[in-house]
This record gives sequence, structure tokens and C-alpha cells, in this order.
Amino acid sequence: MFTLSLDRAAKLSLTRQLYSQIRQRILDGRLPEHHNLPPTRKLAAHYRISRNVVMEAYDLLRIEGFIESRQGGYTFVASGARLTHLPPQQPPELPSLRPPAGVIDFRYGLPALDLFPRAAWQKTVARTMAAIPDSALGYSEVAGCRELRSALAAYLARTRGVNCSPEQIVITAGATSALALIARLLLTGSRKVIISDPVNQDVYRYLATLGCELTPVPLDDHGLQTELLAGHAATPPAFTLVTPSHQFPTGGLLPVQRRIQLINFARSTGSYIVEDDYENEYAYEGSPISSLQGLDPEKVAYIGTFSKTLAPFLRLGYIVLPPALLAAFHAEGWFATHQPSAVCQSALASFMGTGQLRRHIAKMIKAYQARHVAVVRELGHHFGEDCRILSGPAGLHLTAAFPGADFSPAVLARIENGGVRVYAVRQHVIARDGGAFADQLILGYGGLREEEIATGIARLRQALASLP
Repeated sequence: MFTLSLDRAAKLSLTRQLYSQIRQRILDGRLPEHHNLPPTRKLAAHYRISRNVVMEAYDLLRIEGFIESRQGGYTFVASGARLTHLPPQQPPELPSLRPPAGVIDFRYGLPALDLFPRAAWQKTVARTMAAIPDSALGYSEVAGCRELRSALAAYLARTRGVNCSPEQIVITAGATSALALIARLLLTGSRKVIISDPVNQDVYRYLATLGCELTPVPLDDHGLQTELLAGHAATPPAFTLVTPSHQFPTGGLLPVQRRIQLINFARSTGSYIVEDDYENEYAYEGSPISSLQGLDPEKVAYIGTFSKTLAPFLRLGYIVLPPALLAAFHAEGWFATHQPSAVCQSALASFMGTGQLRRHIAKMIKAYQARHVAVVRELGHHFGEDCRILSGPAGLHLTAAFPGADFSPAVLARIENGGVRVYAVRQHVIARDGGAFADQLILGYGGLREEEIATGIARLRQALASLP
């Protein structure tokens, strides 16, 4: 008789205790295959438990294939039920997106989560949930909520000069999902994709996982150097990815002459342009720049997201497809995109229709402008002529150069030890010598209050002053 440990006071039933302990002994080989188990009556008497408990435990083991029974009432361990034990492995230590407690993080691309309109959004979702028809709780249209697509078409035409119909808009689970969709549609022949250099490293790595053959083209203060595209005409790309209204990470604005060069390159090579219009609403001097898509809707796929205008947790993005790609999209069917919650989509359509999104963005423009001014002011106060602002007053981050500095990983770690996390432009350089960008930092301010900005810049000055 093997030894078991049964506890009548435990929350786990006696049946589950008996089943689990016998099962584990079979798995690790302490009960070898073909070993006879005690008869149910004998085992019950030995441990002074009900025979029904033993019978139920044996039945569970038999159903899962751990034991078998033969004529005459014998029960034995089945063949092949032993699992070789492997030594436990230490899970890899994954890098944390969040800095240690007390560290001020100038992370780019993060909106002001403290200013998210919780009460207004909660009321909108509640009203939507109460009014939404039963049919909307099932599987939605593959392109997304029709009301939201109609609201978006009007909104984008008014604010970004995007020329499209609601039928061209596909709602996605964020900008990354939109990028995956357009790559799926366009990477059917050539897998070559032209990107700027520097480029957001997250985007670079993601495109690489999609099987793209990435070809970097240098950018300057005005964005992508489109005159260099002619050298790629012999082997045309599937598409060229650009952020023309607020180039990452330099913040440059692609002038109309280069936009036309880019469009002419796409037309002559039979390729497409993918316009990632992130942070498009936030311009602090004058009106937002019109989209590239408005110049040529036939050649430009336009990607947008509500992660910056509202919050990332909503996972709401969209893509405006050129008309020629609509048939291919619908041929892909339901697996062509990942749909966000239908309730969130309908709620956002209502939020836009009642003017609440417009009012929220107007409020956020004032808040972000104040935070941008705070960064510029504090940099000027602490660094003076030892710092040069490179990007214009737009978006949720700025790029600054600190002549003579070299923001290597070791230096960034030293700075973080001083209580502030900053990001080096050289981390996003692909093909060129990163030394040209060694003295440049990306300072995101969207998610920081003005007092945090002031403290963070002061800590950055202290950290740099302590370096040899």
C-alpha cells in the first residue's frame, strides 16, 4: 500500500486529493506502468474514507487514461503515462517598460493619462450599452462599426484633409494592427519596404517580424530625403512608410516638394505609400498640417490611432485604404484584421457625434502646449546654450541636442540612476553611423505634469554634470 496524505479539513475535496496524489505518482514514475492499484474497498478501509470517494478518484484517473481495469476487478497503471521530469528553468528577466519607483520617465508617445475624460467616457459607454441592439453584440462587420467609420470620414476630411469614403476606412485594434493589415495586403510580390533612418525601433522590429525586407533611407531636418528614392526605382518596394507631418524622432515636417517627389516615385514604380499620422492633432502654432493622403488617395494608405487623442487602453485605430485595395481586403475576410470591442466603437462614434472628442482635443492641445513650453523653458534654464531644440512645437515629444554629449547605453543608465529616464536618438538609427546622433535625446512630455518636467530636467542636469 502506498502512502498518501489526506486532510479532511482542507478546502480541496478528498476525491480531488486522492486523485491528484495518485496522478502525480504515476507521472513521476513512483507508480510504474502495469503496477496494480489497491482495490477500492481495501484503499477506503485503509484510510478510513468512503469507498465512493475512492471510486470517484479512480474514475477520474481512468477517464484521463492514467489507469486501466481488467477482468477480475484489477486496476493497474496504464502504459505511457510517465512524464520525464525536467529541471525547472529560471524564467528570463524581461525588460520593464516602467522605470523604478521615483524615476521620472520622459517616455515618448504617451498621452496625459491623468486628463483622460473618465466621467464623460463612462457615461457615453453606459448610454451606448443600454441602447445598442442585440445584433451588435455578435460578430461585427469586418471593417468595423459603420457609424464610427462615417464619423471618422467626416472628421478626417475636416481636420486632416483626408479624402475618403466610409467604405475605405477599416477600424483596427490600434496602429500596429493597421500596419499589419496593410503589410498583409501589399507584401504579395516584393517584400521590400522603404523606411526612414532613424525610425522608431519598435516599428522597425515589428515590420521585420512580418517578413519585410527593410531598406532605410536617410532623413534630415525636413524628413525623408526623397531625392534618394530614385536609386530604388530598379527594385521597387511594396510600400514606403513615412511620418510626414511629424517625423519620428526629429519632429521634421515633410515639405510639399518632397511629398510630390514621394508620390511620383510611388506612381512610377507601381508601389504604395503608408502614412503613419501619429500625434496628428497636436500642433501648437497654427493649424495642423494636411495629410499626404489628401494629395493622392489612390496611392496613400493612411493610418491613425486614438491611443494619443484618448488613451492606449481603448486599442482603437484605423486605416484608410486606397480604393484599389478594398477588394483584396474583403477577399481576406474576417482574419484580415483584429476588431476592437463593438461597444467601444459605437461609444466612440457617439463621443465624436456629440462633440465631446473635439472639446477634449481642444483641452489637450492647451495642456500639451503648456508641457512643451515647460520642457523648453527648463532646458533653457538648466543648460542655456549647451542645449539646442531640434524639433518644432508639435506632438508629444521634442528632440534636443546637447553638444559634446554621448548618450551611450552606459550613460543612459547613469542618468536613470540619477532619477530620470531619457531616450537616445541613436537607438533608432538603422544603417548610418549612430555617432552623428550621439548627442541627441528624445524627451516625451505628454505623460508628465509640469512639476515633474521641472524636476526631471533638473535631475538630468545633475546627472550630466556628474559624468566625467
